[in-house]
Amino acid sequence: MTPEEARKNLIASLAEVRRRFENDAPDWEYALLNTFKKYALAIGVDKELVQSIQALLHVYYDRLKVEQGEKRKNEKSVNLSLAWGYASAAVTALLETGAFPTIPKAERQVSQLSGIDSKKLHTFRLNILRRKAPKDAVTVYEEALAKFRTGDGNDILATVVNLRPFVKVTPSL
Repeated sequence: MTPEEARKNLIASLAEVRRRFENDAPDWEYALLNTFKKYALAIGVDKELVQSIQALLHVYYDRLKVEQGEKRKNEKSVNLSLAWGYASAAVTALLETGAFPTIPKAERQVSQLSGIDSKKLHTFRLNILRRKAPKDAVTVYEEALAKFRTGDGNDILATVVNLRPFVKVTPSL
């Protein structure tokens, strides 16, 4: 995308956000953040720098779904389903690649790097393997595991570090 195309897309998106704002649409904040994220990526901002925006987008998405009655308040947030799905896949892949000799050691390392409690990660990973976790987390787990199997332990751990913004979001919006 050229800088001029990115600029035009930004202006069109901001016009749509303005329309939603003026019409008191409940998703105008989500649309604004999404516009900012897309523009940042279009102009070449590194994906890692945009992760905090994506994490906040997930918080807004969860809030909208609760307000629309499509999600219960105690249901796992999108951020946690994604982060925990990735973290669970990382544990499995670290074991499979031989980067860590045991599941507990892999869980402790993933927990430390991601900010996810190791006992909760252990339980969540078991639930994914038993297909008792949220469907989106199982899907994320399977996709992440396929990706992780093509890398090495260092690649997996580098990805795990990037989960922190998704674990550490403010749910009080």
